[in-house]
Amino acid sequence: ATVGTVAGGAGGFYATRALMGSDRAAYERTAQKGLAQADDGQILEWQNPKTGNSGIFRTIRSFKMADGRYCRQYRATVSFEKNVRSGVGMACRQDGGQWQVVSDDFS
Repeated sequence: ATVGTVAGGAGGFYATRALMGSDRAAYERTAQKGLAQADDGQILEWQNPKTGNSGIFRTIRSFKMADGRYCRQYRATVSFEKNVRSGVGMACRQDGGQWQVVSDDFS
């Protein structure tokens, strides 16, 4: 898993590495929206009719770290043609508004 600033907030996911092009863009838009705007527990969905891949993104809880950073735990599921992957992670908002994945566990 990679740790770094990502536009979609969850690029460190193992399953998202398998997403290409329009699938990855749809996932990252959904993840960014979830981290930036969704209420805890709210499920956001994405789907790509061209490839048949789809997924969901749900923030689990929001909190402030001891150092003052605003962070969110999330769960994501990606459905491929013959496989489904789910995982949890945590991202923290950086000064510029971007989200940095600080942990993820895709199984």
